[in-house]
Amino acid sequence: MADDPIREEIHKELRTFRRGLGPLTRQRLSGHDQLTDFVGHGSEEQTFDVLMHLAAIHDDGEDGTIRAFFETSGMDTAGDNLDQRLKECSRKRFVTERTILRRSDRGAVQLSEIIRDGYLYDRPLGNVYAAQVENQSESISSVGISIEVPEGMAYRRPKVFIEGVEQDLPFALGESNLSHMLRAFESISVSLDPSGPDLDEPVTTIEIHWVMPVWVSWMLGAHFMNPGLFATVSVERNSSARIDVRRVEFKTRNTESAVSAK
Repeated sequence: MADDPIREEIHKELRTFRRGLGPLTRQRLSGHDQLTDFVGHGSEEQTFDVLMHLAAIHDDGEDGTIRAFFETSGMDTAGDNLDQRLKECSRKRFVTERTILRRSDRGAVQLSEIIRDGYLYDRPLGNVYAAQVENQSESISSVGISIEVPEGMAYRRPKVFIEGVEQDLPFALGESNLSHMLRAFESISVSLDPSGPDLDEPVTTIEIHWVMPVWVSWMLGAHFMNPGLFATVSVERNSSARIDVRRVEFKTRNTESAVSAK
């Protein structure tokens, strides 16, 4: 992914970190503001500890890319500079220095994505709300969808599906009340017919697929006046949210008592 400015800056600093001279210590992080802010919340010592933790939990083996990145940075590898470390890794792995460098380059990209996706701020925000509205002729679910996009991030419009049918919604970005963000809002109406499906089938389904360079943070809610309706909401971590409106039946205490009396 080359379309998120923050991830690009993290990637750039990781490559500079890899080129550092001397042993692999926290002193390598001097001047790496994005890494220090994102990973260590301002502390170089904590940043270094977290990076070493990432090296352990994402270790992908001797031929792996994350392993190659940290080894060429100096982890368990002799050498005072990147060229010397590449030679040492090449000798240990019985492959060319060029192969080691390609693996390490891919590892730097992967690590920048792991760091960026774990950061809770400066990411796309999706807010979806469904509410029941009654008029003289029918019951309607009014669905509002608002999105917030960090300025400078590549933008892809969300795709909204009602009962599997894609809706034609522009999602044109404009000003937002949140600083450094852009906002779009769309609303749609969906007819509700509680008498239609079986209890195990949804009355209606709304799906939003929004693929962005960074995973979206979702907020979903629903409110129905009819006590026989409820909503299940779910989020897929990488790209989508879903609201299923379903029927529910309640047994009252009076009904149970009447059955018992018989």
